[in-house]
Amino acid sequence: MPPITVKAYGILELTKKQYLAIQAFGFCFLFIFVFWFHFSGFNNSEIRLVRYLGYVAWGVIILEVVETWFMLRRFRTKAQARRDAAAEEN
Repeated sequence: MPPITVKAYGILELTKKQYLAIQAFGFCFLFIFVFWFHFSGFNNSEIRLVRYLGYVAWGVIILEVVETWFMLRRFRTKAQARRDAAAEEN
C-alpha cells in the first residue's frame, strides 16, 4: 500500500514523514532566529523593522503551528478514509 500523500500549498505532494521533516527544519530555524535575535543587541535598534522583527518571527511560529495542525488533520482524514474503504472491501 503506497504512503498517504497530501497536497501542500496546492503544489507539493508530500507524505507525512516528508511534511514533518520540513516543518521540523522550519521550526528549528525560526526558534534559532528568535533566540539569537532576543539575546543579541539588535532589539534596541532605532530601525522600526528590526525592532519588531522578533514579534513577526513569533507570529510566524504561531501561524506555522496552526498550519501544522490543519495538515496533520488532513493526513488523519485521508488515513481514515483509506481504512474505511479497506473495511468495505472485506
